[in-house]
Amino acid sequence: MSPPAYTLSVIIITHNEGHRLADCLNSVRFAHELIIVDAESTDNTVEIAKRYTQKVYSQPWQGFGRQKQFALNLATQTWVLSLDADEILSPQLQANIQALLTLEPEQQSTGYTIHCITDFCGHFIRYGDWHNERKLRLFQRKKAHFTDDVVHEKLVLDEGKVGKLPGHLYHYSYPNLSVALDKIQRYSTLGAQKKWVAGKRASFLSAIGHAIWAFFRGYVLKGGFLDGVGGFLVSFSRLEETFYRYMKLRELCLKAKADHSKVL
Repeated sequence: MSPPAYTLSVIIITHNEGHRLADCLNSVRFAHELIIVDAESTDNTVEIAKRYTQKVYSQPWQGFGRQKQFALNLATQTWVLSLDADEILSPQLQANIQALLTLEPEQQSTGYTIHCITDFCGHFIRYGDWHNERKLRLFQRKKAHFTDDVVHEKLVLDEGKVGKLPGHLYHYSYPNLSVALDKIQRYSTLGAQKKWVAGKRASFLSAIGHAIWAFFRGYVLKGGFLDGVGGFLVSFSRLEETFYRYMKLRELCLKAKADHSKVL
């Protein structure tokens, strides 16, 4: 009796990812279903996506968590692999995912983490805060969901256990410093809004303290210095993003206080 063959959906959310999307999609050609949810791109993202699948959907930006959950709701296959448009599967990871789909149920976990290696301005980062970074990306469709967070969303398993899948997921998220600075701006704003909604508050001193700790933790305690120039750039960018996140949270606090005073 031949082993069972399970099927795989790959879900990807996009916004102006035409420069990377083809490489990502080429690495998952073995998938049984490709689902792309585009947030109103103005480049050739949609055109490229439609060369690989007709399941391309337009959805105004709702935040990372809700956008990914929208894509997950469209998936129909047994297993789901969630990717960013700037991620590429190594050949080993491709082979291991395909092998997993042939296993008996008792040999499978409900979800699997994958080792992610990020390229930062031409440097593959292997130490610091990104050392041995594993992310839950592959899971049984009916047993997981994404949180509603606008940024730093989480994939949550509703039941079952998590395994580790060999192979690498290469993340080309920071091709140059201009992109890195843009992400510092965007993520610090989203991070501040998330903390504000959660009831967090900040001051100038707390912004400095959190920023210094972010740099020290990644560059010194976690060995970011071992990555050379790339390690310093990553740690310094974490310092900047952390500082501006808390300063923007402080702005929200001051604005709320001023609005409250006007009402009184």
